[in-house]
Amino acid sequence: MRNVLILPAILTLSLSAKPSPSYDACIKASGGATMDVVMCMGKEEDRLRALIGKRVAKLRSCLPASRRGEVDALYRAWDEYAQSKCGLFIGDSGGTGDKEDAGECGIDAADDFADELKEFIEIYCVKK
Repeated sequence: MRNVLILPAILTLSLSAKPSPSYDACIKASGGATMDVVMCMGKEEDRLRALIGKRVAKLRSCLPASRRGEVDALYRAWDEYAQSKCGLFIGDSGGTGDKEDAGECGIDAADDFADELKEFIEIYCVKK
């Protein structure tokens, strides 16, 4: 049973996009200062959300008009879920570590959803 659970995790990691070079450079330049790291995370999440927007538009363009609303609903549901989930990392303490945790959650959620959209594009946008 353990091997069954590990295999999907390995596959997910291999499909996941790598952090952008600008994100890596920003993190290095931050010197580990928490607020600077949080700003880097925000920029990376913004980059991923822009990628999501492009992929949503691409996917919508490959579907008949009758199914485009499903993509919009999927995006809205993901966005609400990701914001709620990542918002849970912001605790009552209001500490900057909470913001780093929330930022990491946002990047991971956006990266995962961008990958899922890419898979849908590969399914629905293939020229037959």
